[in-house]
Amino acid sequence: MFGGMTLRAATDYMRSFAQLFDTEQPPVYGHAVIARAAFESATVSAWLNEPRIGVPERIRRGLCEQLYSAREVLDLGIIDDSLERVDEWAAVATSFGWAAKRGGSKVDGSGRPSVSDGIVQAAGSGDQSRIGDLLYYRTAAISHVRWFGPQTGLGISGAKVKRASRTGTVALGTDTARVGAISFYMIRTVRAAASARVDLMGWTDAPWESAIDRQVALEHEIAGGNSRSALRRSG
Repeated sequence: MFGGMTLRAATDYMRSFAQLFDTEQPPVYGHAVIARAAFESATVSAWLNEPRIGVPERIRRGLCEQLYSAREVLDLGIIDDSLERVDEWAAVATSFGWAAKRGGSKVDGSGRPSVSDGIVQAAGSGDQSRIGDLLYYRTAAISHVRWFGPQTGLGISGAKVKRASRTGTVALGTDTARVGAISFYMIRTVRAAASARVDLMGWTDAPWESAIDRQVALEHEIAGGNSRSALRRSG
C-alpha cells in the first residue's frame, strides 16, 4: 500500500512538473521544488517496492514508514495520543525482535535510502557518481532558499553594472540546460520506481512495455536538447 501511494505521488509530481512548461512563461524556481519532491517520493517508492527482498525486510520497511510518520505527527503536537502511537509502532517492531527507537525512523537497521543514492541507482550511474548530490542538493537549495539555489535564476554573466550608482540589471529566467538535466533524471528516477512496482506485482504486459518505450524515447529527446517541447507533450 505504501509503495503504491508513494508511486502515485511521484507520478503526480512529474505530471505537475511537465504542466509548468505548457505555457509561454515557464517558471524560474517552481519546477525545481516539484522535482525535489518527485526525486524523494520515487526513491522511497522504489525502496518500498523492491521486488527481491524477503518478507521480514518488507515488514521492516513498512514499520519504518509507520514509525517515521508517527514521529512526524508527534513533532507537530496536534494529536493528544501521538506519543502513544510512536510507542505502539516501536512495540510492534520489538515484538518481532527488532530494535526500534522512539526518536528514530529505523527498524533493526533498515531505513529510507538517501535521495541522492536513489537518483544514482535509477540513472544507472557508477557508485562514485556525484549526479545524485548535485541534483538533490541543488533542488533542495531552491526549496529552502539557500543563496546558491535562487542564484541559479540570475543571469549574472550578462549583468550590466552602472559604475556611478553601483547598481545593475540582471536577467532573471530559466536555464533550459539545467531544466533538461533535472527533467531527464527525474523521469528516469520515476520510471525506475514504476518498474519496481510493476515487477513486484507481476503486471508486465504489452501496454506496459509500450509505455516504457515511450518513456525512454522521451528521455532521449530531452537528452538531445528538446526538453521544453518534450515536456509540453508529456504533460
